Amino acid sequence: MTDFILNVLLPDDQTSSDVLRALRNGDSHERIVEWMGLVSLKEPRVLSPIDASHSSEGSSHEDGGQQSDLPWTYVTRNPAILDDLFQVYFAWIHPVCTLFSERHFAQSYKTQNHQHCSALLVNAMCALACHFHTPSEDHDEEYDQLGIRFAEAFRADFDTADESITTIQATAVMFLVDLAGGFGLRASSYLRLASEKIAEFSSTTVGELSYSLKNTIQGIRCLNV
Repeated sequence: MTDFILNVLLPDDQTSSDVLRALRNGDSHERIVEWMGLVSLKEPRVLSPIDASHSSEGSSHEDGGQQSDLPWTYVTRNPAILDDLFQVYFAWIHPVCTLFSERHFAQSYKTQNHQHCSALLVNAMCALACHFHTPSEDHDEEYDQLGIRFAEAFRADFDTADESITTIQATAVMFLVDLAGGFGLRASSYLRLASEKIAEFSSTTVGELSYSLKNTIQGIRCLNV
């Protein structure tokens, strides 16, 4: 994989710049190679038309975070399906168990910014939304199987040593995914890991806690009740 990536970097073009940016952002070699395969086929990038303006949560978008041109998920490249799953998540799950700022997530998602969004979080959210999705005549997609694929995509990239806030949030969402799927033992391990990581994260945070971090702390605390 390394040789393949280095060979692509030889020409001085936009793809080389995108790959270098992805490497700096810490994207795995597997994700980069898969993305380069999509580019070579000239397939559209995954950017759901999720609307960040409908939410009144939080404050204005904070600067910072790293950007990447890689898709958030490889499970599906259909933006309509992704947007549908996000609507299900924010309509039925987010109001009951708020683990992050909807507004900040949506803004990071649309701008490819990693401060409030990640591939792990997107896959976990979509996996959970598939459990609550009611199929319609307009969709031929098997959402049970789609949910399994989103969950597998999460586990393929999941690193227990990752202490970023979006990974902690995604781990908490996966607790709900496995709980809904009847995998209680694995679900409990996700919740325990998310609880330990958020405790460590908040203890090392200097200054006033951000709006999104407060949501995560309170959300994980509610899951433990």
